[in-house]
Amino acid sequence: MADDKNQNAGDGGTTKKKPSMITGIIAGVLVAVVFAVGIFIGVKIFGGSSGDKNDTKKDKTEKHQDEEAEDEEETTSKVVKLVVPTKEDLIFSPRGSSTRYVVVALGFEVEDEKAKDVVEKELMIPIQSEVLKKLRSYSLDELQQQGLQDSLPLILKKEIKPFFHDIKLRNVYMSKFLIQ
Repeated sequence: MADDKNQNAGDGGTTKKKPSMITGIIAGVLVAVVFAVGIFIGVKIFGGSSGDKNDTKKDKTEKHQDEEAEDEEETTSKVVKLVVPTKEDLIFSPRGSSTRYVVVALGFEVEDEKAKDVVEKELMIPIQSEVLKKLRSYSLDELQQQGLQDSLPLILKKEIKPFFHDIKLRNVYMSKFLIQ
């Protein structure tokens, strides 16, 4: 009998230690996971160190860096030199829609009066043709999205830039955008 009590006490003591050890391990793992998630959320919300920002810039190709620098330079410049407006509004039907029309008016910012004359007299018709071709490639649903409307001037600038061989195209402005 005494042996039975000792055996039961011995078994009871061992089983009590195992659950407390397992509970301790589980608690430790949970604390580590919560700590790691907290750090992850903190970095996402408050941003990483300045070294992280430099690493992402280093990963970009040189071509992208040059284009982005040029675009930033042009958009941060608040002084508008000369804007050449389209002589008339551009009217087109979006892709897949024969009953709806879109009306767009554009202006092209150039450096000087000579460039303005060249754009008005020689380049305006091919530019308008290329712009219409690009705009017709979008569906009505795409054109109604605010994000696309906001980025259209930059998209169009990249499309028509090849026409401006010796002329610096500084910016493209959209003064009218109506869907009827």
